[in-house]
Order: sequence, then structure tokens, then C-alpha cells
Amino acid sequence: MVEHGYRYLWMFIVALAVASSTGCASAASGGHARTAPADLDAAIAAAITSRLADDEHLAGAAIHVSVAAGVAVLEGTAVTVDQVRRALRHAARIDGVRQVVNRLLVIERSGSGAAPIRVP
Repeated sequence: MVEHGYRYLWMFIVALAVASSTGCASAASGGHARTAPADLDAAIAAAITSRLADDEHLAGAAIHVSVAAGVAVLEGTAVTVDQVRRALRHAARIDGVRQVVNRLLVIERSGSGAAPIRVP
């Protein structure tokens, strides 16, 4: 009967070890759920968007932010080249951003209308 009890104890220890090594147990991940990459990208995009909205020098710019695997893409229009540069700097300073892709255009007002200019 005692031998039978040890067998169950041994099976429990093995099952616990397997669960811990595969991340199934809460203790194996430090008690915290792991953040999915999509959740992290969404948080990064929200942080960039918030930072851009807080910058009064970006008034008049229409910038859309998307993030995938830590790569931030800024698309839309700006009124000046300085606005483009400011937006790119803000995005690059957010934790988790690995790269910033610039797809912003400066809409330059001239006598004949608006002409888009891509800023390198």
C-alpha cells in the first residue's frame, strides 16, 4: 500500500515538472500572464498616438500610427517638414519600437494648390 502511494506522488511530481517547464503553471511565468505580441503592438501604437496628440507643434497634421512586431508605421499628412521630423522622433523614443517607417507627406500650399512632398 505504501509503494502504491509513492507511485502517485512520483506521477504528481513529474506532472508538476512538465507543467512548469512548458509555462502552464503560474509560478513558471512569475505569476504573470505573458503579453501577446499583438497586445504589445497595440500598446505601442497607443503610446505613440498619445505622444503625438500631446505635441502642440503637430497641430494640423493628420497622422495614423500602426505597429507590427515593433515596427511603427506613420502614415498621413503634415503641414511642415518639422512636423514630420517631430513625429518620427516621438515614435522612435517609445519603448518597444524597433524601427520607424515614414510614410508621411508634407502638404505644401502653393498658388496652384496643395502638392505632396515626401520627407526622407
